[in-house]
Amino acid sequence: EEQFPNLAYSFHQWMLNAGKKENTAKSYARTFCLLFEEDRKAPSDMASEEYFNITKASFKNKSGNGQRSASIRLWMEFYNSRSQDEGWQTAPEGKEGKMYQVKGKDE
Repeated sequence: EEQFPNLAYSFHQWMLNAGKKENTAKSYARTFCLLFEEDRKAPSDMASEEYFNITKASFKNKSGNGQRSASIRLWMEFYNSRSQDEGWQTAPEGKEGKMYQVKGKDE
């Protein structure tokens, strides 16, 4: 959980490098953070076809025009393209890094 901001930041940077616009990448990264806050799944579980299908079928995904499943589809692509020993980029501190922070279970 304490590594999550770095993970989300790395995902955001990967999307930018893949040609996504800043606002799109930011939106998908934030959606990914919200899904983690809600579900508390391991990153590898969030990169599974099963998690994608559950997310895609959810009411929140349907009412949000597929934003959640689109974010997870990109997360799957990113996560599965990485090598096992590859580290995460370090998320910025302060105001700039706030979007990568997730609330604790009890918040």
